[in-house]
Parts: sequence; structure tokens; C-alpha cells
Amino acid sequence: MRTKPMAWVRTLDAKLDVDVRDAWLVAGLIAVSFGVRALTVNPGFFHHDSILLIRAVEQSLDEGGLAPLLDGRYSYVAFSIPFALLFRALDWPMDLAFNLLTAGVASLSVMLEFLLVRDITRSRFAGASAALLLSFMPVYWSVTTHAVVHAFSVTLVLLAFYGLLRANASGSRAVAAAAAAALALAVSARVPNLLLLPAFACLWLEPRVRGGRLRIDRERLARQAPFVAAPLVIGLAAMWWAQSDLILAKARYDAFLGPFSPVFVRALTSLDANLSIAAWILVAAGAVLSIVGERRWVVAALFLWGVPLLFFYGNVASFAPRFYCILFPVLALFMALALHRIQCSSRLAALALLAWLVFDMVAVAHPIVRDRHRFSGGKEYALWLDGRIEPNALVIAMDYGVFIEYYAGRRVASHPQGSAEAVRSWAARVLEEIDAGTPVYMMESGFSYDPDEIIRRTVISQFEVTPVGSHLTEDYHKASLQRRVHRNRLFRLTRKAS
Repeated sequence: MRTKPMAWVRTLDAKLDVDVRDAWLVAGLIAVSFGVRALTVNPGFFHHDSILLIRAVEQSLDEGGLAPLLDGRYSYVAFSIPFALLFRALDWPMDLAFNLLTAGVASLSVMLEFLLVRDITRSRFAGASAALLLSFMPVYWSVTTHAVVHAFSVTLVLLAFYGLLRANASGSRAVAAAAAAALALAVSARVPNLLLLPAFACLWLEPRVRGGRLRIDRERLARQAPFVAAPLVIGLAAMWWAQSDLILAKARYDAFLGPFSPVFVRALTSLDANLSIAAWILVAAGAVLSIVGERRWVVAALFLWGVPLLFFYGNVASFAPRFYCILFPVLALFMALALHRIQCSSRLAALALLAWLVFDMVAVAHPIVRDRHRFSGGKEYALWLDGRIEPNALVIAMDYGVFIEYYAGRRVASHPQGSAEAVRSWAARVLEEIDAGTPVYMMESGFSYDPDEIIRRTVISQFEVTPVGSHLTEDYHKASLQRRVHRNRLFRLTRKAS
């Protein structure tokens, strides 16, 4: 039997126009989400993109503009700049500070998941269940303990959809405009979020079938249309103007391979590793329940959210499990719908099942994030190398070069790919460095991106290759739910005697 709230709670509810119990629940969800991430945060920059972010932020501050990150991501860079200034003023290490910032942003996404699902289902239990499940999803937990863009992207998308849901309920044009602006910023941060436009439009239109006819609230739409369209059109046009060259350049090496490419099987397998069989059963049950429910326009929006991104990211040449973070709020919502239906019959059974799901997710994710809390591969290797090579050394490093530059302060170089002529020119430049007295080293991973072994044959034929030592590092590629620790050897290159 439900008990009535205490008098002081009812008084606060009336004064603040909020449900104080929801406020306490939100605070608890944020605290739990941030707490588990703070306790397992990576002590260094784990991913190549994290250092590129700091470079873009520092370049923006030095030059007084806004520097791009990869395919642009200007909204992410702009968001990061004031925090970088704050961390500088506090003299905090940038790597740990930005990793904790990412954990904080992920916690805001958990809060927004609660609010969105609560409003869709009109159930506090369903909202809290979805929030907890999103927070502990193994891939999401893993990638939000270090500074990459996914928490920022997911948070903006949730803000856009929750804001639009609130704008529909209240008729507010200002809230509708803010929701549209949030979606435009989300597209700037992750260009494939453009595929969310149909879902956003479906949620805004609220099409309902009444009396056998499809009906929409034309009066509300007419009032809100300029306020929804203007931020989206202006924001997306500005994004394309600023980022189009970068987007097209990235698309040349990060191509979409078609809707059912061989990569898609691996992508679906990564989703399966993220959730247990029981969780997938709940996802399926929740999807069915949502279809037969009253608010089918919301369901249509959710499917339009999930399906296009499922196929797009799952067929990108560079697919990594973290790309699917944008799907997790929808999967958590479907699981929460099933748990809500169980809760209507037995609260104890629903709570027990929720606890078991969370425990299972912790069992998958915790060993990985615990180990990375103690060992940040790229940082540790760079610090080891820093103590073993000369200050003026040049290191051929490929993907690990950013770690060597950032943590060891050494010059780095990469090799060309696929062209024998370009490799000969590269080898000649390296020999010039050696002749000029520069110590030149090559990491074992410096031989990567060499399918025809052109680099390997050239190095062996033109250089004396002397082992210097080796140290543990970790391959950050596709490493959300896999430990990829390995020894990476370091070699000294000198001119081969005639």
C-alpha cells in the first residue's frame, strides 16, 4: 500500500513546483553514476582522441579561435574550453581532470534518461530502472572513465529529446527551441547524429490515430515551428559550413560499407557482449509492450532513433563497440518498460531482477575498468620511454605518437602507407635526421599499417635495428570490453654500414 508523503515533502512540492522525491532520486542516481566512475577513472589519457581534444582546446586558447577535432566536433571543443581554463587555474592534471569531467557528463546523461523514461512511462520506477541500466551498461561505463566524446553526445541527444517531450506537454516555444539547439550541437559533436532527425520530427509531431484518422495538433505545431526550425537550420548549416571539408576527408578513410557488410556481424556481436541473454529478453519484451501501449508515436520515435544508427555504425569500416553508446538509452528504456510491467504484479520480483541485471553488468565491466584505473597503457609507455631516450630523439610511432608527444615531450613521426616510392623518400629523410646527429627510435607498433611489408623490408635493408627494451602498453582500438595489454618493443635505428 502506498503511503502519503510527509507534510514537509508536500510543502516543498508546492513551493518549488517539483516532486522532492524525484529530486532526491535524481541526486542519488547522479551520485551513484559519478561515484562508480570516479572510483574507476583512468589515471591518464587512454585514447588517441583524448589527446587530440586537448590539442584542439590548447590551440583554441592560444590562437583565440575554435580549433577542430577530427571531423570538426566544434561543440565538444567549445564545451571543453572553459573547463580547461578552470583546470589550469586549479593546477589539476589535465588528463585526470578531463576524465573526471567525462564521468560527470555521463552522470548527467543518466539523470536525463531517468527524466525522459519517467515522462514517457509516467513511472518513477521505470525511469530509475532505465537510468541505472544505462549507467552500468559495460561499454558505457568503460568509455566514460576516460575523455572521449560519447558521453557528451549521448547527453546532448537525451537533452534534445527530453526537452522536446516537455515542450510538447507545455506548448513552450523556448523549450522547443532549446531542444532543437541541443540536437544541432549533438550533430556537431557526432555527425551521424544527423540520422536522429526523423526521430526528433516524429516526437515533435506527436501523430495520433483517433477515430481511424491520423491527427496532429496543428495549432501547437504552428506556434512552435519557427522556434524548432530556426535553431536546427542555422545550427546544421553552420556545422556544414565549418566542418564539411573535415567530414568528407574523414569519410574517405572511415567509409560506410553498405547496410549488411561483414563488419555488421561483428557489430551485433559487440552488442551481445554488452548485455546478457536475460537483458535481451527484457529488451524484446519491452519493445513489444511499447508497440501495444497508448503512446505509439513515442515508440515510433524510439525505433527511428535506434534502427538507422544501428545499421550506420554497424557498417562503418572503423566500427568499435563504443559507437553504439547512442543506442543504449533506447535499450535501457525497453528493459525498463518490461521491468515496470513486472513491477505492477510484483515489486519484489522487479527489484530482484533489476538488481541481478546491474550485478551482471558490474561483473562484466568492473575487471576492465578496475585494471585501467591502475594502468593507463599509452601514458605508462610514454613515461617509460621518457627515461630511456635522449631529449632530442625522434620516435617513429604511428598511432602511439600522440602519447609520446604529450607525456614524453619527444618529436614523433609516422611512415607513409602503400607506396614504395613514398617509403623510399621517407627512409631518406630519416637517414638525414641520423646523419644530422638526431637519435632515431622506432616502436614495434611503428611497423603497423604495412600490409605489404614495404616498411619492414625498407627498414631492415637500410638501417641497423638495435633493440633498446620493451614495456607494457595497451592497444586502445576497440578496447571497450577487452583488455589489450601487450609488450611494445623499442628499437634504435642507425645507418647501416656499407
